[in-house]
Amino acid sequence: MPPSEEQASRLFKAAQAGDVEEFEAAAAAIEGDVRQLAAPPSAASCLHVAAHAGQTDMCKHLLDAHGFDVNAQDSGGGWQWQRVAD
Repeated sequence: MPPSEEQASRLFKAAQAGDVEEFEAAAAAIEGDVRQLAAPPSAASCLHVAAHAGQTDMCKHLLDAHGFDVNAQDSGGGWQWQRVAD
């Protein structure tokens, strides 16, 4: 079952804020692979969101603990590493 809008929002807000503890709590409440979730309208992953917000510790956590793909693109063709450089 896909996560509710509230569950997904909690997860993305934690990624944006760089709150690893809150991210893990939100991820635990979601069935399935959190790497597959995409934030509208750009289909950005949690890693895109964290990188865009400059949350380097969160980015490292998402890569190391959850295996996010640093080469995954959003719907506009942007990569996570480009967001960190912006």
